[in-house]
Amino acid sequence: MQRNENIAENSNLWYNLLMDWKKLLSILCIHFLLLGAVIAPQQVNAEIEFYEDVGALGPIPNLFRINLPEGSGRNRDSGSRRPRGGGEEGERDRDWAIHCMGSLGDGNRPGTEDAGECGRGEEGQSNLIDHLTSLDPPEFRSILDRMPTDKVENFLKALSPGNLGKLLKDLTPEALKDLLGKLSPGALLDALKNLTPDGLADFLKKLKPSELAGLIGKFSPEQLGEMLAKLTPEGLKEFLKSLNGDTLAALLDKLSPSDLADTLDKLDEETLKKTLDKLSPEELGDVLTKLEPEDRAEVLKKLPPEERAKMLQKLSPEDLGEVLTSLSPEDLADVLGDMSPEDQEKLLKKLSPEDLGTVLKNLPPEDREKMLTNMSKEGLEHVFNTLSPEDAGEVLKGLSPKGLADTLSKLSPETLGKTLLSLSDSDLQEVLENLPPEEREKLINSLSDKDKAKLLMKLGPQKRKELFPNITDEEYEELLGSLSPGELAEMVTGMSEAALNDLLPRLSPETLSAVLEKMDPEERAAMLEKLSPEVLADVFSKLPPDELFELLDGLDTNALFRILMKLDPETLYNVLASLSEEQRTALMEKFNNAQRELLLSVLTEEQRRELFPSFLHDASVFAIKVLYRALWIFGVLLIAVAVYLWNKKRRPKTFIEKCKAYYNKQITEHTHHHSILHHSE
Repeated sequence: MQRNENIAENSNLWYNLLMDWKKLLSILCIHFLLLGAVIAPQQVNAEIEFYEDVGALGPIPNLFRINLPEGSGRNRDSGSRRPRGGGEEGERDRDWAIHCMGSLGDGNRPGTEDAGECGRGEEGQSNLIDHLTSLDPPEFRSILDRMPTDKVENFLKALSPGNLGKLLKDLTPEALKDLLGKLSPGALLDALKNLTPDGLADFLKKLKPSELAGLIGKFSPEQLGEMLAKLTPEGLKEFLKSLNGDTLAALLDKLSPSDLADTLDKLDEETLKKTLDKLSPEELGDVLTKLEPEDRAEVLKKLPPEERAKMLQKLSPEDLGEVLTSLSPEDLADVLGDMSPEDQEKLLKKLSPEDLGTVLKNLPPEDREKMLTNMSKEGLEHVFNTLSPEDAGEVLKGLSPKGLADTLSKLSPETLGKTLLSLSDSDLQEVLENLPPEEREKLINSLSDKDKAKLLMKLGPQKRKELFPNITDEEYEELLGSLSPGELAEMVTGMSEAALNDLLPRLSPETLSAVLEKMDPEERAAMLEKLSPEVLADVFSKLPPDELFELLDGLDTNALFRILMKLDPETLYNVLASLSEEQRTALMEKFNNAQRELLLSVLTEEQRRELFPSFLHDASVFAIKVLYRALWIFGVLLIAVAVYLWNKKRRPKTFIEKCKAYYNKQITEHTHHHSILHHSE
């Protein structure tokens, strides 16, 4: 009850106050006057400082605009500035900057009606950039944190190239790092593409090595190529100069071959040298092998000869081989031609035998000859000890007579003999024929007796006498005596037919036996099949019966048959007669019936009965066997035909055949009946 009475009393009090509006108005006026007396001085000073800081930004929001009282003691031209970031003023600055950046990002460029309080034209953009670049990193970061990524990206797109360059150049390193971290790779590339070449160079110079590495990692190869293509040669030079070796290697490795070539092509000689010097041998090899051969040649030719040689010597043998073997003959001559002989030798020594042969063969003949004739004895020794026989032949055949003589005269007797003997027969003959006669004589006289004998053996009788007419047969046979059976066996394998037929008759029976003993069965068979019937008979006649049987028995059956069939009847009889009956029988049992019959058909009937009494190998018996086989085959065919005809007659007729037979019968009866009626009439 008491509570209800209190409520009623309070309600009456407020009702009386509200009804008395004069009293209420007086109370409110007194309240605001007292509040203004305490706060107004502080508020005026705060507003003055705010206008001082942002006065250069043009029109500002009306919300913050007040009339400065005269005589306040501070004005916008006082030049004093308070550090940013604190209190309500910093919050207003951020809100204004965010508003203007967002307005630009929405397409409301300064200078349009929608730009409003953010200022107009290029000057408005410039004032906003001045404000942003004057902020401390935490203040700038707070603005970025409050803005969506797409707004920031659109803001950068809306800036003119000059203002964008000014923003990126004047931001503190920490603020720039925050800005880059906010952007996607595509938006960052768009921003960089919008910069002027000088602006892009200034931006890249401002980044730390770690930030450059991060920037390179962000971009795709195509985007990197676009960015580097925008730089001027001087800007590119400064950019590459600022990179450490690892970042530079990552950049060059990521570029496409065409962009890599364009980038290196823009560098001057000194910058190119310094850039490639930063790379490790592996990284340098990756860069050079990545380029197309034409671009590779241009990069190498841009370097001075000494620097080019040093650069190539850094490469691994594999990379060096890939670089040099891919060049065209003209580019290869340009790359190697103006190097010193010492540098050329160092490069050639690093190459594998295959790559060395390819490089020398690819050089134009005159450049190859110049390189070889200017090379030291040690360098030539290495070249011809490394080359394969085929490549050595191609290299030597391409030299002029004088160049060939000068090159071979520098080789030691051992290397010279090894090189010449490794050549094929045709290459050896062509090389020797290309030498002047007096140089040819000097060459063979410089060889040891063994190498001289081997060389003459390879040539064969006709070429030996043609190229070296001063060497008689007696001297030749004397030289052959200096060779061991093993050396002779090694030479015999692979010799031409003419050389073999000339050599073997000159060997004594003991030497011949020793040579055959050193050879494999396959090598013996190959050698014997190359011999003429006369030389083959001479070889067989020099061997004792047991060695002859061992030689023949060790041959493949088909090879043995071909060799024996090469002999004339008298020689075949003498060879078989020199063997024992058991040995002859063992040989004959290796053949099949057809081979045996053909071989024995060469002998007369008396010789066959004498040599093979246990075999009934008469020509008539052979003919009867052939006739019997023919009759047997004819009888089988005759029986097969008879069975076929019998089956055809006995098999039941098909429905169609029955219909045809019935139809033919009806036709015959009808014709016969018609004929009778006709006659009766």
